[in-house]
Amino acid sequence: MMGYLSGILSTIETILRSLGNNFVTSLYEDIEGNIWVGTDVGVYIYYPEKDTFRHFVEQSDKNTRVERAVAMISGDSQGRVWIAAEAQNLFCYDLKKANLEKLYSDRSSIGLYQCEMPDG
Repeated sequence: MMGYLSGILSTIETILRSLGNNFVTSLYEDIEGNIWVGTDVGVYIYYPEKDTFRHFVEQSDKNTRVERAVAMISGDSQGRVWIAAEAQNLFCYDLKKANLEKLYSDRSSIGLYQCEMPDG
């Protein structure tokens, strides 16, 4: 048990050193096995096969990026990754198309939305 725990702690230390920010707000494993890490300044993706991180800086269809505190990262049956970011609302990233779409562009809305992940 001690070896397992020490391995987890070592992995956590590596993650915190590799991220541009160590305030982790959410985690999600996508259908390809990559780990999406939400922070208070955006998203990073961990690729276990390469043991590397990448800052997720893709531009959306509305010329915005996920740059604020991430409240939630989840996915659906079609392999899309859903990201809710404070004061930026909701983003949908299609892994197959490598396309980021920003939903809910009403800037007057400060809070986050509760939404159901579409399966279709």
